[in-house]
Amino acid sequence: MILDNARELSDRFYNYLLKCRSRGVEFNRLLMLAASDVDSVCAVKILLHLFHCDHIQYSLTVCSRFQDCVDAVAAAGDSVRTILMINCGAAESVVERLNVSDKVRIYILDSRMPVHLRNLYSAKQVCVLRKFSQEDIQQIPRWEEVFREEEQEENENGAPDGEGGKETDDNDDVMSQSSQNFRGDAGRARARKRREKERELREWNSKRIAVEEGYYKNVYYQDSSAVRMFELAHLVSKDDQELFFWAVIGLCEMFMQRKIGSTEFVEVWIFWRMGHLHVCDRA
Repeated sequence: MILDNARELSDRFYNYLLKCRSRGVEFNRLLMLAASDVDSVCAVKILLHLFHCDHIQYSLTVCSRFQDCVDAVAAAGDSVRTILMINCGAAESVVERLNVSDKVRIYILDSRMPVHLRNLYSAKQVCVLRKFSQEDIQQIPRWEEVFREEEQEENENGAPDGEGGKETDDNDDVMSQSSQNFRGDAGRARARKRREKERELREWNSKRIAVEEGYYKNVYYQDSSAVRMFELAHLVSKDDQELFFWAVIGLCEMFMQRKIGSTEFVEVWIFWRMGHLHVCDRA
């Protein structure tokens, strides 16, 4: 699920944290997993200000690699119902890698693109807090190009995606001989239907692999996570000059590290100076 505008960021992310706060200790634990880069640190500083203002309880773990995230979630156990990943997790299928139950909701705030397709197409459990341009959306493969409704059933029957093609090719002759053992036309029809289904699966897997390779081949970065959190602070009327300072540092770090170009840097700066976020003008 994508939450790509400031209003959704407030209504479906921050308000959710506020609701969890009021439900009691069982639902109150927020686990933050943050990368160690400057932009991530600045985003955390802004979030901590918001959490302190609204008395949201949290645990914070700094992660230098994804295994640190896995270890932190495992150590927290069942006490965690909400996970916020800052500048980490976008490239991973987080539900599978973190091995969490379906009761856990995961929010990903990561400037790295592209985002793993399983995170994007998660109905409710995974939410991506990232702006997507029209070009970004056009590059995302359609659901039917990378997922199948029968995928789980086929995997349980011993034909995992991307691995069943060669085996079924080798066994075509055996299947043909086995089909002769069926009595009557009904048995032969079932055998033909099975072979046709396996052929369609092989063709679909080949197309899926090509689509995924094209989608994942280019790694790039978008807007600063600190800027994204400052927009949230502004929307909930808790922004100030100090938070603006952290947002500027996060943005400048991405520009200095060449994660974003001069065009993206100037666009964000002009957006601020046009009066949308006029914190600098406050006395």
